[in-house]
Amino acid sequence: MPAPYTDLQNLNQTSGFLELYSLDTTALGGTVYNFTNNVSPAGGSIVFGTTTYTALPIMTEGWDFTAAGQTPKPTLTVSNVQKTLLAAVVSLGDIVGAKLTRIRTYEKYLDAASFAQRNLLNYSQSPVQATWTKGSVTASDNVVTAPDGTLTGGRIVETAVTPSSPFFFIAQTKAAGGTTLTASVFVKAAERTFANIRIDDTGSTNTAQLAIDLATGTLGAIGLGGNASNGIASVVDAGNGWWRLILTVTFAAITNFNFKVRPAIGLQHNAAHLGYAGDPTKGISVWGMQVEVGSVATEYQLKTTTHQPFADPTKYLGPDVYVVEQKTAHNKNIIQWQMTSIIDRLGMKIPRRQVLKDKGFPGVARTRLR
Repeated sequence: MPAPYTDLQNLNQTSGFLELYSLDTTALGGTVYNFTNNVSPAGGSIVFGTTTYTALPIMTEGWDFTAAGQTPKPTLTVSNVQKTLLAAVVSLGDIVGAKLTRIRTYEKYLDAASFAQRNLLNYSQSPVQATWTKGSVTASDNVVTAPDGTLTGGRIVETAVTPSSPFFFIAQTKAAGGTTLTASVFVKAAERTFANIRIDDTGSTNTAQLAIDLATGTLGAIGLGGNASNGIASVVDAGNGWWRLILTVTFAAITNFNFKVRPAIGLQHNAAHLGYAGDPTKGISVWGMQVEVGSVATEYQLKTTTHQPFADPTKYLGPDVYVVEQKTAHNKNIIQWQMTSIIDRLGMKIPRRQVLKDKGFPGVARTRLR
C-alpha cells in the first residue's frame, strides 16, 4: 500500500522526507546499486524494506510533469569522487539502458537497522505489558495525554492498603550493556504527588534511587548503596504537569539491571515514604520509561519489542521508473545522465491536456483530457 499521502498533508510532520534510488544494470551485465542522498539516523546507510541504501552525494532534477502532457526527463548527477559507479560506466557502455527506480518515504518508516538502539527497556510506554512486573499496582495504557500530545500516557494505581512487595511499583529487568546507566521516566501527579525511580543490579545492595515532588519539580537526595557511585540527578519540565526524572549511576560491575518506577508520598527513600498505607484509587501517571548506556539522557525512544515499532516497507511514494537515455557529463568530480520514461522509450504517447470551453456553461473554461 504505497503513498503515505496523509503524511504529506500533515502540517505538523516532523519526520524527515527521504529519496531512495535503485540503479539496475543487470540487463547490461552489471548489478543493482541502491543509494540515497541521505544518512540514516544512526549515521550510516539507510535500510528500508530490508534493502540497504548507501549514502552517496547525488542530485536529481526535473521530475515534475508539465501541463502539456510531456513526460519528464530528469537528470541524475552522481559524485565521482568515490568512484562508486565509475567501473560500471566504463565497462557497461555508460550504463545507457539501465533502469533507475526512485521511491520516497519518511524517516519514521525505515527499518530498525537504520536507527541506533538507545532504550534498553521493552514496551517503554506500555506498563500493562507482562514484561513489567507489578508490585501491588494495576497499570493502564493510553488514558492520559502524554508529553508529545498523544493519548499514550499510562497510569499506575495502588491495589492494596498495605503493599505486599513491600512497595508499590512497576519494574523491568534487562541486560545492562555497560556499567554506567542513565534511567529516565516522564511522570505526572495524579492522586499521588510524589514519584520515585530506582535502578539496581537486580539485588538489594547495589542501588541508586531518586524521588521528585510532582507539584513543584523538587528533587530529593540521590540514594546510593553498595558499589553504586557517581550519582547524577536532573529533571526537565516537559509541560502540562509532566516532569522527566533522570538518574545516572555507575556500578563497579553489573550484568543485568532492575528498573523501578514507584508512586510515593515524600522525597525520602525509606519505608514511610515508599511502603506507606495505600489506597486502591490512588496513583501517578507515567510515560516514556527509558534506560540507556552512558551518562547522557538522550531523546526518548519508543520501544516495543523493537526500537523502531513504526517500520513499514509499504509506506512510500512511487515507484518512479526511468531509463538512462544518455550520459551528459563526466569529469573527475561528477557523472551526469539524462533519464527518459519507459513510456517514451517504448514510443507510447500519453493524452495531451487542453483547455476547452464547456458548452453547458458559456464562457467557463475547464481542463479535460483529449
